[in-house]
Amino acid sequence: PEAFFIQNVLQRSGTPGELGIPIWYLVIGMALTWLAIYLILRNGVRNVSKVVLVTVPLPLILLAVILVRGLTLPGAMDGIRYYLTPDFSQLTNPSIWLRAYGQIFFSLSLASGVMIGYGSYLGRKAEITNSALITGLANCGTSFFAGFAVFSMLGYLAKIQGLSVPEVTASGTGLAFVAFPTAISQLPALNVLFGFIFFLTLLLLGIDSAFALQEAFTTGFYDKWKISSKKLACGFVLVAFPVSLVFTTKGGFYWFDIVDKWICDFGLVAGGLGQCLIVGYIYNIQEFRTYLNGISEVPLGNWWIWALRYVTPVILIIILIVNLVSEFNAAYGGYPRWATNLAGWGTLV
Repeated sequence: PEAFFIQNVLQRSGTPGELGIPIWYLVIGMALTWLAIYLILRNGVRNVSKVVLVTVPLPLILLAVILVRGLTLPGAMDGIRYYLTPDFSQLTNPSIWLRAYGQIFFSLSLASGVMIGYGSYLGRKAEITNSALITGLANCGTSFFAGFAVFSMLGYLAKIQGLSVPEVTASGTGLAFVAFPTAISQLPALNVLFGFIFFLTLLLLGIDSAFALQEAFTTGFYDKWKISSKKLACGFVLVAFPVSLVFTTKGGFYWFDIVDKWICDFGLVAGGLGQCLIVGYIYNIQEFRTYLNGISEVPLGNWWIWALRYVTPVILIIILIVNLVSEFNAAYGGYPRWATNLAGWGTLV
């Protein structure tokens, strides 16, 4: 499966410099994705609210179906046991903390303008703190729940291949397009159905993330210059689609990997650090807390100010410095330095 994914789907080249021409079926997939984003965003936030009534609950239902099937398979409990067994030694690894911060920022759409954009549509007396707590708990709860579905399948894959669970465990694209599809293909029955369910789930989750990130951009332009949603969506897609074609080339996977690494591990964390410093030191944070407590049922104590001003910024600064030093000493993934500089630093700029 891995060789098929690399050679037949991606047709991956040997180095980031070997781009080649865009692969036609990847171009079609990219075009359909941007078309879907345009259709969702063209009528503004009201249309988005209708779309998420489907794209948010349906993946949860599909994940539940996958979990139920996974728990009935031999080896599933081995995978669940591995999933629930913590490795506390990793808490001293700065890169783990950086990835954790980057992941939680990405999954909650923090430090990217999404929450600010959507929050701008709320009324002045809208409940804030409760909504933030519910959103955070729902997000982390969903991730925790999805882990059971994933590792029950990985436990089954390890069982039939005679390997340990860590040996079949992957992350990123390796998990989504190699390990998990391999496990599904080995199901004793209905593997085509569950393959469809799995990739439909990925599609819905991906579309959710994609249009939410673009909404942060278009909302800012609308608030500033009152440009219509249709024109903003069209303009953004016409600019972004040609740029994204680099990811459909034979060297596109390398550029995707580098950009994803820098956005999640550095860009979002640096953005979160900047927001903490701005809110904590430039705004009147005491008045801000008083305002939030006046419209919310859950009060914020002094711990919130300490976390925003001191704890989180210090942790993020240390993590960023340590990992930037590591990046300077050895380029990510063994890629050529020119590629990581161009894609990584270019993305941040």
